[in-house]
Amino acid sequence: MMCELVFVNAAVPPRNHDALSVTMRAPCLRWSQWAGRRLALSLTPSPASACVGRAPSRSLATSTPLAMIKVGDKLPEATLFEDSPANSVKTSDLCKGKRVILIGVPGAFTPACSQTHLPGYIKEADTLKATGVDEIVCMAVNDPFVTAGWAKAQGAEGKVRILSDVKRELTSAMGMDFDLSDILGTVRCKRFSMVLQDGVVESLDVEPDGKGLSCSLADVLAKKLAKK
Repeated sequence: MMCELVFVNAAVPPRNHDALSVTMRAPCLRWSQWAGRRLALSLTPSPASACVGRAPSRSLATSTPLAMIKVGDKLPEATLFEDSPANSVKTSDLCKGKRVILIGVPGAFTPACSQTHLPGYIKEADTLKATGVDEIVCMAVNDPFVTAGWAKAQGAEGKVRILSDVKRELTSAMGMDFDLSDILGTVRCKRFSMVLQDGVVESLDVEPDGKGLSCSLADVLAKKLAKK
């Protein structure tokens, strides 16, 4: 059974009933059915109206920081950069078949990193390599142009390779995230020193507060390696 419904635009005074009305033919509904459906529609917000005047919903789930890397672990696979974004370095390639010292710093050109930490490794490079170390690598959560400029300013060429962990890929995978947003504007890397044998962690020293200058210094590591 069909019935004819006429809807009239009440916002405009009717001058011509035919012009202001829309006639449609639809299956007839009893009044109770029509009213029930209308009420249900009025109580169901549209996707657009549901967001108006409300703050975006936030997930109650929180990400759990990864456990910090430890002696005996394999260095996570990650991509670092040297000198420019075009020159990528895979950690697996960096460590394959070699004994590598990897140090992490909170930031290139920062006072402690530039005045003490990195200069110490540059100064002790020959001593450290005499213990059987093939390469010394310093990583920082900075863009590769910054780390390249820092390497040049420090005279690190031939002594220490300075690599950019611009996406914080390796830092996070090692559980070394260090929130320095208030000082450096973002999350950086804790200060540490690590010895890797074919990609496996042989020795690891992380500064207790993430930024101090004690257990991760070059002369401390040189004495440790000399005893082995």
